[in-house]
Amino acid sequence: ASLRVLPGPMHAPNATLTLSAGLFRGLLAGTASMPTAQLTGRVRIDGDPFAIALVGSICQMLQKQASGPLGPLLRPYLRWLAREAE
Repeated sequence: ASLRVLPGPMHAPNATLTLSAGLFRGLLAGTASMPTAQLTGRVRIDGDPFAIALVGSICQMLQKQASGPLGPLLRPYLRWLAREAE
């Protein structure tokens, strides 16, 4: 994966997700589920519905990485996120 930062104005987003910071922390920590959050109305999407699947996949990927070589670095962070989650 890569990230590029370019000068100039930002393009309009394809989608926006609205959710609480606590829920986002829970999603990252694996203590909350994106499908459950969506079904219970705790997350709202405006625009491309694929964005919600993308965010869910990013959260799952982070959980998977925590059991690999990056685990010693990620697990303390995920425990902190879980404590701060809703």
